[in-house]
Amino acid sequence: MIGISASELSLAAERLFDEHLIRQLDDGTICGLHELRSAELVDQCHDGAVLHEADSLELALSVITIETLAKFILEAFRRFPDRTQKFVALLAQRAQEEQSEFVAAALTGLGIAALDRVAEQWTETLKRCELEPAHWPVATMMLSARQTVSGEKSPDIEVGANESGACASRRTPL
Repeated sequence: MIGISASELSLAAERLFDEHLIRQLDDGTICGLHELRSAELVDQCHDGAVLHEADSLELALSVITIETLAKFILEAFRRFPDRTQKFVALLAQRAQEEQSEFVAAALTGLGIAALDRVAEQWTETLKRCELEPAHWPVATMMLSARQTVSGEKSPDIEVGANESGACASRRTPL
């Protein structure tokens, strides 16, 4: 898959184990020992000239385990927002060949990635509105519950930042 011999792969894996960068789970799966170390390994393995991270994303999807699929999808969406359509198509292709557990894990991952994207957009809106970070949870709870500051229920409230970045809220007619 990655174009090196089995003996070269064995030596490389041994060194990664010795340096406490990867570990082997009880089921034989090899995974990173720590998220930050794993991110550094990814960066070091992809020089951009010979191996591009976006290309290995597709290879990794072909061997990823069900247990790590949701996290993998989230990271793929974060790192390659411009490749999500192709990634989802590949995910759907693999899902056709897999059991229902894979499909469930894929749907969970897609849901988490969607929520992550909404949270990122909401955070940017709060920043543009120049709301103190300490008040972000209250603003988020009020919007989620569709409450106004006065406490009245308002299913028609919209909060966001307009094109110029100014904070705006308005009610739409019922």
